[in-house]
Amino acid sequence: MIYWSVLMAILWTALQGVPSLANLLGGFVVGLLIFWYLRPLYEGTPVIRWRLLPSLRLLGFFFKELVASSLRVVGTCLRPGAHPTPAILQIPIRLRTDAQIATLANLITLTPGTLTIAVADDHASLFVHSFFGSAEDEPGVRESISAFEQRVMEAVQ
Repeated sequence: MIYWSVLMAILWTALQGVPSLANLLGGFVVGLLIFWYLRPLYEGTPVIRWRLLPSLRLLGFFFKELVASSLRVVGTCLRPGAHPTPAILQIPIRLRTDAQIATLANLITLTPGTLTIAVADDHASLFVHSFFGSAEDEPGVRESISAFEQRVMEAVQ
């Protein structure tokens, strides 16, 4: 709660437009009051721990995949006579925590050409719509998602 209150103090001071000790302390007090009042909403919520270096590797991998898949989707859309074969794939996953599964699902959805549709009831697989679902494209999609999964597993505890 203290860390969020410090962040709130900095934000408060920036929004006031006058950097002063009074604004900083006022923002800190406002932050403490807000987080104290909202305490029932987040008490009992599990703490999600992000490891710094694996998170940076995950971010770098995401940006690499973002650029590569963007170029592939644009190339397919602009190429005359190109006929993508979209498909819904069931991708088995090894992730177990809700935070890990949500992170992977969001990264898949943010990557052009793929969209997470659902998580299986047993949390053992994701259903993913892929713009490139043909027999020759499917292994590449599965490999890419597996690489995301491995990096998420390392980054999110």
